[in-house]
Amino acid sequence: MADTSNPAFTHASMAALSGTIRCSNCDITSPTPADGFCPRCGWLLDQASPSAQALGARTPIGDAKIALVLSAAESYAVKETPYLIGRDQGDLRFPEDLQLSRLHVALLYRNGQLYVRDLESRNGTVLGDRRLPPNEDIPVLEGETLKVGNKTFEIIFRGDSSGVSTYGRSYYLDSAKGIRFALRPGENVIGRGDYAHVRMNENEAISRQHATIKLEDQFGKFRIEMQDNKSENGTLVNGSKVLPQRWIVLEIGDQISVADEVLTLVEEVNR
Repeated sequence: MADTSNPAFTHASMAALSGTIRCSNCDITSPTPADGFCPRCGWLLDQASPSAQALGARTPIGDAKIALVLSAAESYAVKETPYLIGRDQGDLRFPEDLQLSRLHVALLYRNGQLYVRDLESRNGTVLGDRRLPPNEDIPVLEGETLKVGNKTFEIIFRGDSSGVSTYGRSYYLDSAKGIRFALRPGENVIGRGDYAHVRMNENEAISRQHATIKLEDQFGKFRIEMQDNKSENGTLVNGSKVLPQRWIVLEIGDQISVADEVLTLVEEVNR
């Protein structure tokens, strides 16, 4: 067999070999090697792509209802996760959409909460108005939009009958300007730019990742904590400065000042 790792190996000699295969790891197309390993990166070619493999076994979602609505005539039910979307791999495929990566994004469901994970896609994934960092599980709220490639889906998500995802309560930051920001289970970054969930792009006094609020599940309720992310203009809680990168516990009604913006932590009971 020809040595495809040798720089002297040419396209002309490749054409002389019968059969080609594409590596799911490095995306090179090469003659099918006799040993089954990619000649460029050494990946075993009959394995799933690394991103898909890392997501674990598929499991049914139980009583939850999850659907991706593309249009009035086009809706896709999600019965088990991980649920993968891509150009030519996954559960939902759009081979005509060249803006999609071969394996672009995954939906995951655990403990009554739906998450989306960008699988290091070339053109990125947008949830709502936020561009997602790769390989991070971002919680999804009912009715949010998911943009992948040239497709924009509305996410229909209703958790299981136990309601364990938020324990019947919703949490918000209300700004002094009358804007409400929903908080999700997990970490919520306050700042400017694509990686901020509580996004205040118009205020240049706020750092790009100014502070983080975390909703941590603790035996049937959420513990809410906050840290300043070494911001330029600092963070205050009820008038007291928050030391950088030190988590403090928040209480409902606390007033949080990020630069010159004032936010109030609010809890509402879902009915």
